[in-house]
Amino acid sequence: MHDPVEGVDYLVDHYSILEVPRDSTQEQIEEAFRTLLKQYHPDRLHGLAPTLVGQAQQKTRLLTVAKEVLTDPKKREEYDSILAGWEKPISKHGEVIIDLTSKSFSLGTLLGALAGDDAREQQGETLALQFSSFNPVTYELINEQMQSTKNPPPKLKQAYQEQVAQRDLYLSLKEGFLWEGIGLNGAGERDSTLDYVEQVDAEVSALKGQALRAVEQDVLLLAAGKRALLSPPAGLEKGPIDAHKVLAHYTARIGEHFEKKTEAIRSIAQERQELLNTRFEHEAEVTYHPKTLLYTSDLIVQFRKKGGDIVARMAFKYVGNNSVVPNDEIEVPVLDDEGLAQEWIDKGFTIVSFTLVGDIEIKSQLHRVIDLHGAKLLENK
Repeated sequence: MHDPVEGVDYLVDHYSILEVPRDSTQEQIEEAFRTLLKQYHPDRLHGLAPTLVGQAQQKTRLLTVAKEVLTDPKKREEYDSILAGWEKPISKHGEVIIDLTSKSFSLGTLLGALAGDDAREQQGETLALQFSSFNPVTYELINEQMQSTKNPPPKLKQAYQEQVAQRDLYLSLKEGFLWEGIGLNGAGERDSTLDYVEQVDAEVSALKGQALRAVEQDVLLLAAGKRALLSPPAGLEKGPIDAHKVLAHYTARIGEHFEKKTEAIRSIAQERQELLNTRFEHEAEVTYHPKTLLYTSDLIVQFRKKGGDIVARMAFKYVGNNSVVPNDEIEVPVLDDEGLAQEWIDKGFTIVSFTLVGDIEIKSQLHRVIDLHGAKLLENK
Protein backbone atom coordinates (compact mmCIF):
# COMPACT_ATOMS: atom_id res chain seq x y z
CA MET A 1 0.00 0.00 0.00
CA HIS A 2 1.18 3.58 -0.73
CA ASP A 3 2.44 5.40 2.36
CA PRO A 4 0.78 8.84 2.52
CA VAL A 5 3.22 11.75 2.49
CA GLU A 6 2.53 15.01 4.36
CA GLY A 7 2.28 17.88 1.91
CA VAL A 8 1.71 15.52 -1.02
CA ASP A 9 -1.16 13.19 -0.13
CA TYR A 10 -2.56 15.31 2.70
CA LEU A 11 -1.85 18.70 4.27
CA VAL A 12 -1.46 19.55 7.96
CA ASP A 13 -3.56 22.56 9.03
CA HIS A 14 -1.09 24.66 11.04
CA TYR A 15 -3.86 26.95 12.27
CA SER A 16 -5.75 24.02 13.77
CA ILE A 17 -2.56 22.74 15.38
CA LEU A 18 -2.12 26.09 17.14
CA GLU A 19 -5.88 26.38 17.76
CA VAL A 20 -6.10 29.84 16.21
CA PRO A 21 -8.27 31.30 13.43
CA ARG A 22 -6.73 31.86 9.99
CA ASP A 23 -6.80 35.64 10.33
CA SER A 24 -4.76 35.62 13.56
CA THR A 25 -2.01 38.19 14.04
CA GLN A 26 1.62 37.17 14.54
CA GLU A 27 1.36 38.10 18.24
CA GLN A 28 -1.71 35.87 18.67
CA ILE A 29 0.09 32.98 16.98
CA GLU A 30 3.17 33.33 19.17
CA GLU A 31 1.03 33.52 22.31
CA ALA A 32 -0.89 30.39 21.32
CA PHE A 33 2.40 28.59 20.65
CA ARG A 34 3.81 29.45 24.09
CA THR A 35 0.58 28.43 25.85
CA LEU A 36 0.29 25.05 24.13
CA LEU A 37 4.00 24.29 24.33
CA LYS A 38 3.84 24.47 28.13
CA GLN A 39 1.38 21.58 28.10
CA TYR A 40 3.92 19.32 26.39
CA HIS A 41 7.13 20.45 28.10
CA PRO A 42 9.47 17.50 29.05
CA ASP A 43 9.36 18.45 32.73
CA ARG A 44 5.59 17.84 32.78
CA LEU A 45 5.94 14.45 31.12
CA HIS A 46 8.35 12.88 33.60
CA GLY A 47 7.15 9.45 34.68
CA LEU A 48 4.55 9.02 31.95
CA ALA A 49 4.39 5.95 29.72
CA PRO A 50 6.78 6.03 26.73
CA THR A 51 3.81 6.05 24.32
CA LEU A 52 2.41 9.22 25.85
CA VAL A 53 5.85 10.82 25.89
CA GLY A 54 6.18 10.02 22.17
CA GLN A 55 2.79 11.57 21.43
CA ALA A 56 3.74 14.71 23.34
CA GLN A 57 7.02 14.96 21.46
CA GLN A 58 5.14 14.64 18.16
CA LYS A 59 2.75 17.40 19.31
CA THR A 60 5.72 19.60 20.17
CA ARG A 61 7.18 19.02 16.71
CA LEU A 62 3.85 19.96 15.05
CA LEU A 63 3.57 23.13 17.18
CA THR A 64 7.13 24.16 16.34
CA VAL A 65 6.65 23.65 12.60
CA ALA A 66 3.32 25.51 12.66
CA LYS A 67 4.84 28.46 14.54
CA GLU A 68 7.86 28.55 12.20
CA VAL A 69 5.63 28.72 9.11
CA LEU A 70 2.97 31.10 10.39
CA THR A 71 5.31 33.67 11.97
CA ASP A 72 7.40 34.05 8.82
CA PRO A 73 5.45 36.40 6.49
CA LYS A 74 6.78 34.86 3.26
CA LYS A 75 6.30 31.27 4.40
CA ARG A 76 2.82 32.08 5.72
CA GLU A 77 1.79 33.67 2.40
CA GLU A 78 2.99 30.61 0.45
CA TYR A 79 1.30 28.23 2.91
CA ASP A 80 -1.99 30.16 2.78
CA SER A 81 -1.96 29.89 -1.03
CA ILE A 82 -1.47 26.15 -0.81
CA LEU A 83 -4.15 25.77 1.87
CA ALA A 84 -6.68 27.84 -0.09
CA GLY A 85 -6.44 25.64 -3.17
CA TRP A 86 -5.84 22.27 -1.49
CA GLU A 87 -8.26 19.61 -2.79
CA LYS A 88 -6.87 16.59 -0.96
CA PRO A 89 -7.48 15.68 2.71
CA ILE A 90 -6.52 18.20 5.43
CA SER A 91 -5.18 16.94 8.75
CA LYS A 92 -6.39 19.16 11.60
CA HIS A 93 -4.51 17.35 14.37
CA GLY A 94 -1.38 16.24 12.51
CA GLU A 95 -2.53 12.67 12.02
CA VAL A 96 -1.56 10.76 8.87
CA ILE A 97 -4.55 10.55 6.51
CA ILE A 98 -5.11 7.70 4.06
CA ASP A 99 -7.77 8.78 1.59
CA LEU A 100 -9.47 5.68 0.17
CA THR A 101 -11.90 7.79 -1.87
CA SER A 102 -9.38 10.09 -3.52
CA LYS A 103 -9.70 11.02 -7.15
CA SER A 104 -8.09 8.73 -9.67
CA PHE A 105 -5.86 11.51 -11.05
CA SER A 106 -2.24 11.10 -9.99
CA LEU A 107 0.41 13.77 -10.52
CA GLY A 108 3.07 11.13 -9.88
CA THR A 109 1.69 8.98 -12.71
CA LEU A 110 1.67 12.00 -15.04
CA LEU A 111 5.25 12.94 -14.19
CA GLY A 112 6.34 9.34 -14.67
CA ALA A 113 4.81 9.37 -18.15
CA LEU A 114 6.64 12.59 -18.99
CA ALA A 115 9.93 10.86 -18.15
CA GLY A 116 9.41 7.78 -20.36
CA ASP A 117 6.61 8.54 -22.79
CA ASP A 118 7.73 6.69 -25.93
CA ALA A 119 8.47 3.47 -24.04
CA ARG A 120 5.04 3.55 -22.37
CA GLU A 121 3.26 3.94 -25.72
CA GLN A 122 5.02 0.93 -27.18
CA GLN A 123 4.32 -1.11 -24.04
CA GLY A 124 0.64 -0.10 -24.20
CA GLU A 125 0.34 -1.25 -27.81
CA THR A 126 1.99 -4.60 -27.05
CA LEU A 127 -0.10 -5.32 -23.96
CA ALA A 128 -3.36 -4.24 -25.65
CA LEU A 129 -2.78 -6.73 -28.48
CA GLN A 130 -1.77 -9.44 -26.02
CA PHE A 131 -4.69 -9.13 -23.59
CA SER A 132 -7.38 -8.57 -26.22
CA SER A 133 -6.18 -11.39 -28.53
CA PHE A 134 -7.04 -9.02 -31.37
CA ASN A 135 -5.62 -9.95 -34.78
CA PRO A 136 -5.64 -7.02 -37.25
CA VAL A 137 -5.30 -9.34 -40.28
CA THR A 138 -8.30 -11.45 -39.27
CA TYR A 139 -10.35 -8.34 -38.54
CA GLU A 140 -9.62 -6.79 -41.96
CA LEU A 141 -10.39 -10.06 -43.76
CA ILE A 142 -13.79 -10.55 -42.12
CA ASN A 143 -14.60 -6.85 -42.42
CA GLU A 144 -13.94 -6.97 -46.20
CA GLN A 145 -16.13 -10.08 -46.56
CA MET A 146 -18.94 -8.41 -44.62
CA GLN A 147 -18.82 -5.19 -46.66
CA SER A 148 -18.72 -7.01 -50.00
CA THR A 149 -21.66 -9.35 -49.26
CA LYS A 150 -25.14 -7.98 -49.88
CA ASN A 151 -26.93 -10.54 -47.72
CA PRO A 152 -24.31 -11.94 -45.32
CA PRO A 153 -25.16 -15.35 -43.82
CA PRO A 154 -25.70 -15.65 -40.05
CA LYS A 155 -22.27 -17.19 -39.42
CA LEU A 156 -20.51 -14.30 -41.17
CA LYS A 157 -22.62 -11.79 -39.20
CA GLN A 158 -21.69 -13.50 -35.95
CA ALA A 159 -17.99 -13.63 -36.86
CA TYR A 160 -18.10 -9.95 -37.81
CA GLN A 161 -19.78 -8.96 -34.53
CA GLU A 162 -17.15 -10.91 -32.58
CA GLN A 163 -14.32 -9.17 -34.47
CA VAL A 164 -15.84 -5.72 -33.92
CA ALA A 165 -16.21 -6.42 -30.19
CA GLN A 166 -12.62 -7.72 -30.04
CA ARG A 167 -11.25 -4.65 -31.81
CA ASP A 168 -13.20 -2.42 -29.43
CA LEU A 169 -11.62 -4.29 -26.49
CA TYR A 170 -8.16 -3.79 -28.01
CA LEU A 171 -8.82 -0.07 -28.50
CA SER A 172 -10.21 0.32 -24.97
CA LEU A 173 -7.04 -1.24 -23.51
CA LYS A 174 -4.81 0.92 -25.70
CA GLU A 175 -6.85 3.97 -24.73
CA GLY A 176 -6.45 3.08 -21.05
CA PHE A 177 -2.66 3.26 -21.35
CA LEU A 178 -2.98 6.67 -23.03
CA TRP A 179 -5.20 7.93 -20.18
CA GLU A 180 -2.57 6.75 -17.69
CA GLY A 181 -0.07 8.80 -19.69
CA ILE A 182 -1.94 11.96 -18.65
CA GLY A 183 -2.32 10.87 -15.04
CA LEU A 184 -5.67 9.06 -14.92
CA ASN A 185 -5.74 5.61 -13.34
CA GLY A 186 -8.61 3.14 -13.89
CA ALA A 187 -9.70 4.72 -17.18
CA GLY A 188 -10.89 1.37 -18.53
CA GLU A 189 -13.81 1.38 -16.08
CA ARG A 190 -15.66 4.15 -17.90
CA ASP A 191 -18.97 3.31 -19.60
CA SER A 192 -19.11 2.84 -23.36
CA THR A 193 -21.64 5.22 -24.87
CA LEU A 194 -22.78 5.91 -28.42
CA ASP A 195 -21.66 9.55 -28.03
CA TYR A 196 -18.24 8.46 -26.81
CA VAL A 197 -16.20 11.29 -28.41
CA GLU A 198 -18.21 13.95 -26.59
CA GLN A 199 -17.71 12.12 -23.30
CA VAL A 200 -13.95 11.82 -23.87
CA ASP A 201 -13.56 15.51 -24.82
CA ALA A 202 -15.22 16.56 -21.57
CA GLU A 203 -13.07 14.21 -19.47
CA VAL A 204 -9.81 15.32 -21.10
CA SER A 205 -10.65 18.99 -20.51
CA ALA A 206 -11.50 18.36 -16.85
CA LEU A 207 -8.36 16.26 -16.33
CA LYS A 208 -6.08 18.90 -17.82
CA GLY A 209 -7.50 21.50 -15.42
CA GLN A 210 -6.96 19.12 -12.51
CA ALA A 211 -3.38 18.42 -13.62
CA LEU A 212 -2.48 22.11 -13.84
CA ARG A 213 -3.97 22.79 -10.40
CA ALA A 214 -1.95 19.89 -8.97
CA VAL A 215 1.21 21.29 -10.53
CA GLU A 216 0.53 24.72 -8.99
CA GLN A 217 0.14 23.13 -5.56
CA ASP A 218 3.34 21.13 -5.96
CA VAL A 219 5.33 24.15 -7.13
CA LEU A 220 4.23 26.02 -4.01
CA LEU A 221 5.32 23.09 -1.86
CA LEU A 222 8.68 23.03 -3.64
CA ALA A 223 9.15 26.76 -3.15
CA ALA A 224 8.21 26.45 0.54
CA GLY A 225 10.92 23.85 1.04
CA LYS A 226 8.45 21.04 1.62
CA ARG A 227 8.51 17.59 0.08
CA ALA A 228 7.17 17.76 -3.49
CA LEU A 229 6.87 15.45 -6.47
CA LEU A 230 8.31 18.07 -8.81
CA SER A 231 11.99 18.88 -9.02
CA PRO A 232 13.54 22.13 -10.25
CA PRO A 233 14.14 21.99 -14.01
CA ALA A 234 17.64 22.18 -15.44
CA GLY A 235 19.21 25.56 -14.78
CA LEU A 236 17.00 26.33 -11.78
CA GLU A 237 18.43 23.84 -9.28
CA LYS A 238 20.75 26.27 -7.49
CA GLY A 239 19.72 29.03 -5.14
CA PRO A 240 16.20 29.91 -3.98
CA ILE A 241 13.36 28.32 -5.96
CA ASP A 242 11.81 30.72 -8.46
CA ALA A 243 8.21 29.48 -8.29
CA HIS A 244 7.10 31.48 -11.35
CA LYS A 245 9.81 30.02 -13.61
CA VAL A 246 9.25 26.48 -12.34
CA LEU A 247 5.50 26.80 -12.84
CA ALA A 248 5.95 28.23 -16.34
CA HIS A 249 8.28 25.36 -17.25
CA TYR A 250 5.94 22.60 -16.11
CA THR A 251 2.80 24.31 -17.40
CA ALA A 252 4.30 24.49 -20.89
CA ARG A 253 5.64 20.95 -20.76
CA ILE A 254 2.36 19.45 -19.53
CA GLY A 255 0.42 21.51 -22.07
CA GLU A 256 2.47 20.03 -24.93
CA HIS A 257 2.13 16.55 -23.44
CA PHE A 258 -1.65 16.85 -23.12
CA GLU A 259 -1.95 18.15 -26.69
CA LYS A 260 -0.09 15.12 -28.03
CA LYS A 261 -1.96 12.60 -25.88
CA THR A 262 -5.34 14.22 -26.49
CA GLU A 263 -4.89 13.84 -30.24
CA ALA A 264 -4.15 10.13 -29.82
CA ILE A 265 -7.00 9.56 -27.32
CA ARG A 266 -9.50 11.40 -29.51
CA SER A 267 -8.47 9.38 -32.57
CA ILE A 268 -9.15 6.16 -30.67
CA ALA A 269 -12.37 7.59 -29.24
CA GLN A 270 -13.65 8.39 -32.73
CA GLU A 271 -12.97 4.86 -33.92
CA ARG A 272 -14.48 3.36 -30.78
CA GLN A 273 -17.61 5.45 -31.29
CA GLU A 274 -17.85 4.19 -34.88
CA LEU A 275 -17.41 0.60 -33.70
CA LEU A 276 -19.97 1.01 -30.93
CA ASN A 277 -22.44 2.43 -33.41
CA THR A 278 -21.69 -0.46 -35.78
CA ARG A 279 -22.34 -2.93 -32.99
CA PHE A 280 -25.60 -1.22 -32.14
CA GLU A 281 -26.65 -1.15 -35.79
CA HIS A 282 -26.00 -4.88 -36.24
CA GLU A 283 -27.06 -6.19 -32.84
CA ALA A 284 -29.85 -3.94 -31.56
CA GLU A 285 -32.33 -4.95 -34.28
CA VAL A 286 -34.63 -1.96 -33.77
CA THR A 287 -38.08 -3.03 -34.97
CA TYR A 288 -41.58 -1.59 -34.97
CA HIS A 289 -44.64 -3.70 -34.34
CA PRO A 290 -45.73 -5.23 -37.68
CA LYS A 291 -49.19 -3.65 -37.37
CA THR A 292 -47.72 -0.14 -37.22
CA LEU A 293 -49.33 2.13 -39.82
CA LEU A 294 -48.56 5.51 -38.27
CA TYR A 295 -45.57 6.76 -36.28
CA THR A 296 -46.76 8.78 -33.27
CA SER A 297 -45.36 10.84 -30.41
CA ASP A 298 -46.76 8.40 -27.83
CA LEU A 299 -44.18 5.66 -27.65
CA ILE A 300 -43.85 2.27 -25.97
CA VAL A 301 -40.25 1.04 -25.93
CA GLN A 302 -39.64 -2.67 -25.29
CA PHE A 303 -36.19 -3.84 -24.19
CA ARG A 304 -35.18 -7.29 -25.41
CA LYS A 305 -32.34 -9.42 -24.17
CA LYS A 306 -30.28 -11.39 -26.67
CA GLY A 307 -32.48 -14.26 -27.74
CA GLY A 308 -35.67 -12.27 -28.09
CA ASP A 309 -37.33 -12.21 -24.65
CA ILE A 310 -38.73 -8.83 -23.54
CA VAL A 311 -37.19 -7.91 -20.18
CA ALA A 312 -38.69 -4.42 -19.69
CA ARG A 313 -41.05 -1.90 -21.29
CA MET A 314 -41.62 1.83 -20.76
CA ALA A 315 -43.99 4.49 -22.09
CA PHE A 316 -42.68 7.84 -23.31
CA LYS A 317 -43.95 11.05 -24.85
CA TYR A 318 -41.81 12.38 -27.71
CA VAL A 319 -41.44 16.16 -27.26
CA GLY A 320 -39.21 17.03 -30.22
CA ASN A 321 -35.45 17.57 -30.69
CA ASN A 322 -34.92 13.85 -30.17
CA SER A 323 -36.14 14.16 -26.59
CA VAL A 324 -38.77 12.24 -24.64
CA VAL A 325 -40.32 12.43 -21.21
CA PRO A 326 -41.37 9.27 -19.33
CA ASN A 327 -45.12 8.70 -19.19
CA ASP A 328 -45.24 7.46 -15.60
CA GLU A 329 -49.03 7.50 -15.48
CA ILE A 330 -49.20 4.55 -17.86
CA GLU A 331 -48.44 1.04 -16.69
CA VAL A 332 -47.54 -0.88 -19.82
CA PRO A 333 -48.71 -4.51 -19.77
CA VAL A 334 -47.02 -7.47 -21.45
CA LEU A 335 -47.86 -7.08 -25.13
CA ASP A 336 -47.31 -10.66 -26.26
CA ASP A 337 -50.99 -10.95 -27.16
CA GLU A 338 -51.56 -9.52 -30.65
CA GLY A 339 -55.03 -8.32 -29.75
CA LEU A 340 -53.72 -6.36 -26.75
CA ALA A 341 -50.89 -4.84 -28.80
CA GLN A 342 -53.45 -3.77 -31.41
CA GLU A 343 -55.49 -2.06 -28.70
CA TRP A 344 -52.50 0.09 -27.72
CA ILE A 345 -51.78 0.90 -31.35
CA ASP A 346 -55.43 1.93 -31.78
CA LYS A 347 -54.99 4.24 -28.74
CA GLY A 348 -52.33 6.09 -30.70
CA PHE A 349 -49.16 4.42 -29.36
CA THR A 350 -46.21 3.32 -31.47
CA ILE A 351 -44.54 0.13 -30.22
CA VAL A 352 -40.80 -0.18 -30.88
CA SER A 353 -38.49 -2.92 -29.61
CA PHE A 354 -34.71 -3.35 -29.55
CA THR A 355 -32.14 -5.84 -28.27
CA LEU A 356 -29.81 -4.65 -25.52
CA VAL A 357 -26.23 -4.66 -26.76
CA GLY A 358 -23.54 -6.03 -24.46
CA ASP A 359 -21.60 -3.49 -22.46
CA ILE A 360 -22.96 -0.32 -24.10
CA GLU A 361 -24.67 1.93 -21.56
CA ILE A 362 -28.43 1.25 -21.64
CA LYS A 363 -29.37 4.93 -21.43
CA SER A 364 -27.19 5.63 -24.44
CA GLN A 365 -28.91 2.86 -26.40
CA LEU A 366 -32.35 4.21 -25.48
CA HIS A 367 -31.30 7.67 -26.69
CA ARG A 368 -30.30 6.18 -30.04
CA VAL A 369 -33.69 4.47 -30.40
CA ILE A 370 -35.35 7.82 -29.65
CA ASP A 371 -33.14 9.51 -32.27
CA LEU A 372 -34.21 6.93 -34.86
CA HIS A 373 -37.85 7.41 -33.95
CA GLY A 374 -37.51 11.17 -34.24
CA ALA A 375 -36.18 10.70 -37.77
CA LYS A 376 -39.21 8.51 -38.58
CA LEU A 377 -41.56 11.21 -37.36
CA LEU A 378 -39.87 13.83 -39.55
CA GLU A 379 -40.01 11.56 -42.60
CA ASN A 380 -43.72 10.94 -42.18
CA LYS A 381 -44.93 14.47 -41.48
